[in-house]
Amino acid sequence: MDESTSNLTKLETLLEGFHNDGDYIHGYVRDESSVSKAIEVYRRITATTFSVRTSTSLDFEPNKAEKGKFSTRSIKFTKSSCPNLNEDGVPFMHGGRKILECQFGPRREHEKKSERDESITVSGLPTLEEMEHDYAPACGPTMKRKRMNVRGTRKNGCQARISIVQVCRFPDYAVISKKCMSIQQIQLKERLLQDLNDGKEVRVENRFYIDLPLDKAHSKHPPGALSGMAQTVHPQIIKWIDQLVGEGVTNATEIQVKLRHLVNTRMSDTAAPNLHDRGYYPKLRDIKNHIYRAKVRRRMKNLGCEEIVELGQEDEIEDRQCDVDDCHDIYAEVVLRQQSTTCPDDDSAIRRQREELLVELEVLRDMVHQCTNLPVLQRLMEDTRAMQERAQQFLDLSPEVLLTTPSD
Repeated sequence: MDESTSNLTKLETLLEGFHNDGDYIHGYVRDESSVSKAIEVYRRITATTFSVRTSTSLDFEPNKAEKGKFSTRSIKFTKSSCPNLNEDGVPFMHGGRKILECQFGPRREHEKKSERDESITVSGLPTLEEMEHDYAPACGPTMKRKRMNVRGTRKNGCQARISIVQVCRFPDYAVISKKCMSIQQIQLKERLLQDLNDGKEVRVENRFYIDLPLDKAHSKHPPGALSGMAQTVHPQIIKWIDQLVGEGVTNATEIQVKLRHLVNTRMSDTAAPNLHDRGYYPKLRDIKNHIYRAKVRRRMKNLGCEEIVELGQEDEIEDRQCDVDDCHDIYAEVVLRQQSTTCPDDDSAIRRQREELLVELEVLRDMVHQCTNLPVLQRLMEDTRAMQERAQQFLDLSPEVLLTTPSD
């Protein structure tokens, strides 16, 4: 992260009660939209991505809660589990909470499962490590094989995390005098609790306390711009690609130019993204993958498959091994590697065309898995069989025959 004074000033303008302790930036905002804006600006400045570890709703409203849900223990006057909350005599309740971990965060494996796998050994059979890349069918008794991971996990054990805590304050029930504060707090708690249980409208002041990690909080992965080179494409960029494809623009280079213009004009208001951040400035390969996905989505919609979940919606995702963008990148790399070993004499244009066809078929396969419309699936099955028969006829013919124009 570039921790220059200008960047810290940009975050200071967004967060009230701004405080920098060297490892984290602390502050709060007053509405949920400001939370999203602060996280977005932080992502642009730091070129880092975080995934959701735990999350509860941030729209908690005490006035709309069920009667009898609260007790005096629900109302607090002290800091409690929110360390950056000022003690100003105003009672409060904790609402929602969201924890986001760095994409290079800690690895989490089930200890019992790993211990069980390590304890299972059968004489005469290969170990799990030896079987990981063994594709031949085994005979006789077999052990459960590990799932092959082509690229490997991104998790390196980074402990940096973003925490967002919703605090509902009740300023009308604040402690006035500093004398006998304990007695006053008990009386105010009981009065506030009674008003909530009676259904009275209580004035609530929402605050969302945010902790943002600096470079010192990150570990075990490249910082700053180098980290941005491993980012996934931003959801807004994916929407723009889909919109441009719908307008008939399918050239990757042309789309890349338009995306740069859109990013520079629409996403650089508070802080401009890092030029090395792949999330805002995707590579041509990333753009081509999303062009294919946009095309296939439109074809499936034209077939009437309305239940398909939109690919490319990258809301803050639960922790996972590999996201959709990385899967397509991995697939393209594997295809190129296989082609270089099996077809060394192929022309580069042929390899490129074959790669594009295979990637598009892979995207189609993923979307078919999400289709729940039986008539559409049956129609796709018929079209696929017809395409296979036609392709087989072409592949059985020599190139000279395919290039010959049919006579009348």
